[in-house]
Amino acid sequence: MYREFERNASGLLGELYEADQDKSRKLLTRPIETWKKTTVFELADNAGLMNFMKHDCCQTSLDRVWYGKLTPSIAMWQVGVNTFYHFTALIVLSFLSKFNNFV
Repeated sequence: MYREFERNASGLLGELYEADQDKSRKLLTRPIETWKKTTVFELADNAGLMNFMKHDCCQTSLDRVWYGKLTPSIAMWQVGVNTFYHFTALIVLSFLSKFNNFV
């Protein structure tokens, strides 16, 4: 019985996710008044609906919960600037440490 519910819920989530990714992610984390302010995530977890939880919508939402603002959607230019900054700092520190040894 619950597998049929899980299959239907996953199918509906897939349709919602295709239509609007942001709204479908918000739907997963919005407290439901009828269920004592429980979220869809909590309901799925309590029921052990792992096929539902492995849906892309659930996974991206969980990533955002775990990683906060550092999500896979971070811009590549930000990664590039950050990497360049750290390598430059390492080179400067390496140079300064060699220079201090000669003095």
